[in-house]
This record gives sequence, C-alpha cells and structure tokens, in this order.
Amino acid sequence: MNSIQPSFIPENNYWLTGQVPNAFYLYLELNAAEATKSPSRVPLNLSLVIDRSGSMGGEKIEFAKQAAKFVVDNLNSDDKLSIVQYDNVVEVVAPSGNVLNKTDLHWRINQIEARNTTNLSGGLLQGYQEVAQTKQQGQVNRVLLLSDGLANEGITDPERLNQLAQNKFREEGIALSTFGVGADFNELLMTSLSEFGGANYYFIETPDKIPTIFARELQGLLAIVAQNAVAEITVPEHLFTCTKVFGYPAQILGNQIRIPFNDFFSKEKKAVLIQLKPLAAPDADFQFGFSLNYTNAIGVLNQVEVRSAITIPLSTDPELVARSVNTSVREQILLFTLNALYEEAINLMETRHKEDARQRLTEILAEIDTYLKAHEASWEIQRLRAQIEQFLNQVDLFEEMSMERKSVHLKISRNAMYSMEKKRDY
Repeated sequence: MNSIQPSFIPENNYWLTGQVPNAFYLYLELNAAEATKSPSRVPLNLSLVIDRSGSMGGEKIEFAKQAAKFVVDNLNSDDKLSIVQYDNVVEVVAPSGNVLNKTDLHWRINQIEARNTTNLSGGLLQGYQEVAQTKQQGQVNRVLLLSDGLANEGITDPERLNQLAQNKFREEGIALSTFGVGADFNELLMTSLSEFGGANYYFIETPDKIPTIFARELQGLLAIVAQNAVAEITVPEHLFTCTKVFGYPAQILGNQIRIPFNDFFSKEKKAVLIQLKPLAAPDADFQFGFSLNYTNAIGVLNQVEVRSAITIPLSTDPELVARSVNTSVREQILLFTLNALYEEAINLMETRHKEDARQRLTEILAEIDTYLKAHEASWEIQRLRAQIEQFLNQVDLFEEMSMERKSVHLKISRNAMYSMEKKRDY
C-alpha cells in the first residue's frame, strides 16, 4: 500500500496556439494515508530543547515541564529522547538514549528552572548534537524547540540560524519543529526555522496551551506513514522558467524544481502551487514531468517511487481552452496568492502603515467576493475571507491595543495565514 496519494494538475488541460500568458500554474497536492492500527511504528529520536530564560518564569516553565513529561510518558523503550535546557548557558538535562527510566526523566524535568537570557542557537545546536549521536536508519530524527523570547546570545542573525537549520535537515536528515510562546518571541524567525528545518511551526498564545500543542506534534510523530518525501517537477526549459513556489521551500535548479516534504503524519495533506513564466509560444504539445520518492512507513519499510507526466496539447479552439480550465487549481491560485497579500497587509500594520494595510485588505476581500459570485465557496475560501474580514475590522482598534496585545494579534494573524498555506484544518 502506497502511503501518499499525489495529485499533479495543470491550470489548464490545453494551450491556446500562439498565446504567451503572463503566468501558468501547476498544483501539486499530496494526501497521506491513515496510519494502520499496529503495535509497531517508526521509532522516534527526539530532542526537547526548552528555553529557561527569565521570561519563562512562573506558569510558562511549569506548563513546558508538563509538556515534556507528556512526551516522556508517550514514548517507549524503542524511542530515544534527550532534553536540553538553555538560557545564556546550555545544559543537557538528559542525554540522548532509549526511554527506559521514565521516573528518572520526570525527576530531571522537575529540576528545570527559569534563569537568564536566551542563547537559542546554543540550545538548538546541542539538541541537534544529541539527536545526531544516536541517529540511525529507519527512525524519525527531530528537534523540538520551545521559546518565548528573542535570540539575544550566541548566533542571533536570522539568516545564519536558517542556514543552520537547512544544513542539518538536508545534510543530516534531522528536522526541526518550533514552538513560540506568548507575545515576545520572533515568530518570523521561528516560522522560517521550521520551514528551513523541514518540519512544523506552532504558535502558543497562552502558557496553558503548551501541553496541548506539544501533544498535537507528538501524536503526529507517533503516526508517521511516510518519511523523507521529495517531489521533483520537470518543466520544458525552452518554454518556461519557475518564478515562485508557494507552500513549501523549494530548490529550483534549471528546469528541475525539487521540493522536500520530509515526513507525513496520518491523513496529513501537503500542497504547493508552482508559478511559471512562459518564455515563448509552444509550437507543439509539451509535457511536465513529476516524480515522488519516499520511504513507506506503513507496515514493512520500503522505498517508493512514483513517476508520471502531464501532456498539454495545443488547440486553436478558444472555447475548448476556456472550458478546460481546472477550477480546483484556479481556486488554489486565488488562495495562495491572496494569502501572500494578506501577509503583506500584516507587515504593513506592524510597520504602522495602517491605511495601506486597510487598502490591501479591502482589495483582497473584493477579489474574493468577485470570485464567489461565479463559484461555489469552498471551506478554504470561506476561512480565508473570514480571517481577512476579522483583521480588517480590527484595523482601527490596533492603535488602542497595548504593545503585548498588538504583538499577540499579529502572531494570531500570521499563524492563521501559515495554517492556510500548510493546509492545516486547525
């Protein structure tokens, strides 16, 4: 049984002879199978990296410790776990090893206390080192990084931190999920770290939600159905160049577009929208190639390769071309492109360009409403419209908010945008 079902769809099934439009789109959606109810699963090799800077004091650190204990309680002796704490000093609470003595791990977690500043890079590097020490084939290798503040010790440059996460993911196969707590952390950094690190980002608005969000990530990790998934799209280079990939980071190498999707949880959906710039009018039918490689984690581990191609015939019939538009892809074009404009509006609000943000939001709503007049609304379109409308209604209230409330408001909005892009239904 293949654990991933791919759908690779062009914007239109035909190409009007002689035409060179401004853009052409391809949509790739990958749907994971449901995990089988089996006593065996892919073993985990995790490192919990917990911020214990001064701002984590009180209920934040207590809920973080509760979440760490939850992770311990749901692992078994085949799994490996390490726990790292960091402020300006990085310390290994529990070195990487099989989960054999849960009482001892609980005791070690109880000793964690909030202290000084935030050496995020030091904690992250130690977490990677712990996972690397016990890394083996056939297991999930992941660092879980929790922070409520800004990186103000060690490596603080976002580009260097992103490069670090990307290198660990691509070269060593160790992924990174990030958990940002409260109003003061840098959500752009935490989001990009998870993007380059090949895993997930979570915004935790209040400390009491830390255990719930950790449980969500762990439940996914306990139900992995595919690993190391990589998709490759081949475009005819004399006809197109790739200008943007929405949804996931991609490597564009000439006419090859390579998208690492990494692990798939049970029933998880991942998708990308590929924007191409036509270079010339085709003089014959042409093809887009597609391949997907991954390790099937349902039942016996085995390598799976799926290959296919889309042929786009030329047509001199404008009516046939008009009828052949893939409406599902057109909707995804709307969703991804307007979501990117929504991010611009959020950035404008953050930089105190209120009227520019209002105008951008109004334009997005108008475009959605124009679309809805001619098409039945999907739940994704409805959700995006509701988010935009809610943000627009709060534009005038933004200046009256406290600094903390402004920060939380922007983080909630960016998290909603991120969830849409990642096809999360929560």
